[in-house]
Amino acid sequence: MNLLVTALVGPQSRRIVDDGSKTDYSELARYWVGTWSIGTEIRWTRQKNQGKRRAHAYVFERVLETDIFVTVDSDTTLEERAIEEGLKPFQSRKVMSVAGIEMGYNANEIAYPASMWYPGNKYVDWIGIDGYVGTGQNFNQVFRYQLRDIRRLTRRPIYLAETGVGDGAHEVAQIRNLFAGIWHWHLAGLVWFDLNRKNSWSLEGKPIKDAAYRKAVARFP
Repeated sequence: MNLLVTALVGPQSRRIVDDGSKTDYSELARYWVGTWSIGTEIRWTRQKNQGKRRAHAYVFERVLETDIFVTVDSDTTLEERAIEEGLKPFQSRKVMSVAGIEMGYNANEIAYPASMWYPGNKYVDWIGIDGYVGTGQNFNQVFRYQLRDIRRLTRRPIYLAETGVGDGAHEVAQIRNLFAGIWHWHLAGLVWFDLNRKNSWSLEGKPIKDAAYRKAVARFP
């Protein structure tokens, strides 16, 4: 959102469609919605879960005078010149659509190496990686491959952008192991995924698991 608001070449109007998420984003919406000092207008709509196509259609149907749409998923961050560069092909009347290159990373050993997607230190301040410690797993099994791969290319700070430990008989030891790995690899921090999806990652209402997490966190400066 920050870039969509502050970009030198950016959309005149930003429309956010919350497609039935279970998270309450009302506080975030209150912060962003309105007309900003640089003339940027932001509107926020929440609808029942209908999928990405319907979310796009909701906006398309309401701004028929628009010449060009830029569609961005909620988990995507644009490079600072992405919109400016994406507009250039439209100088040709034959061009009807432009697609960006999405740089993603899969953590396992059969994934593409980091050298194939890393754009270079010029464009990167921090690196966030996702990974979850499930039943019978430890830090090295989940993260070591990707950390070694990234460290061959850069010394930029790395943090765990989304992680958690699943419920189970060994959850306390696994939490200790997770934080030991963060310390060993000199990672900048972590964001705990405190929701239950395919596994039960949350801490709320689980005193033993929560205490193990708090004890591990307290050991960090």
